[in-house]
Amino acid sequence: MPPNVTLTGLSAPQFDGVNFYRRPTAPFSAVDFIAQGEQFVQLEYQLYSPPSDVTGILKLDGRVLDQTTFPAGQFIPNVVAGAFVSAGAHRFTLDYRCQGQPCAAPISQYWTRLGQLPSGNITARQDAGLGVERWWLNAPASPLKITGTGPLFFDGTSFVRRLTDQSFKLSWTSGEVLNASMLVYGSQSFSVTTRVGNEVLAVQNGAKNRSVSPAVSLVGKKKAQSLTVQVDCLKGVSAGKAEAGTAGIGSGCAFLYFPQVAVLTDSPATALQTGGAVLAALLVITGLWRWLGLAPGRRAATG
Repeated sequence: MPPNVTLTGLSAPQFDGVNFYRRPTAPFSAVDFIAQGEQFVQLEYQLYSPPSDVTGILKLDGRVLDQTTFPAGQFIPNVVAGAFVSAGAHRFTLDYRCQGQPCAAPISQYWTRLGQLPSGNITARQDAGLGVERWWLNAPASPLKITGTGPLFFDGTSFVRRLTDQSFKLSWTSGEVLNASMLVYGSQSFSVTTRVGNEVLAVQNGAKNRSVSPAVSLVGKKKAQSLTVQVDCLKGVSAGKAEAGTAGIGSGCAFLYFPQVAVLTDSPATALQTGGAVLAALLVITGLWRWLGLAPGRRAATG
């Protein structure tokens, strides 16, 4: 293990003939680590138990990031979940539950891996023009919230969320949103319906090799504080409802990238008033220059 990382509650690595794994030695395991600065951190793992379903409850500093049930005797995709943290000491914990109780059946934990990524220049609010800001969901201290998706993780290139429910909601508590955009990628054919309240703003279709980029205008909808996006898998499997025994059990057919909104921080009237005040000030200064004989034109005429 790296010098700034401590692993407890798991055995030493064992080998099953194909892959290495560890055995939980307590009702929960923990990964303690030190962040040298603001970072994005994530934990990856996979559970396997032949006789019993086992649920992993993953927490970061006591806050639940993910809860996934691994069916008895089945290997399903790894859980990868993370969040932004500040510099200092932090802890991932993974609770093991079988039918709501501490597990008595043997459990194997595969692919246990801690990822740490410097946050760099990622900011939740960016200037996008006169009186307009762009707000990003996948950034530290974002003013945006989301429900209906899996936790945030980094896929090696971008930040992404798995769409676990048939629809998700992107919301904000302040600001007049002008537009919203995102990218939805699916592992099969899918349809994306974007709504504000009961009003349908856009319907788009995508496929495995064709992502969908909903970009909707919210101009004139000052009271809107959320956007609902419904993702329907078109091969008989609703998002988050994959058939038992398939590799995609417990997950949806699509992933969400780059959710963002453009927000009006100053009203148009305020911007015009500010521009008018600046212009008036310039006119007064120009008049003073000429009256005092400091303007270039006056000095040239009297030189």
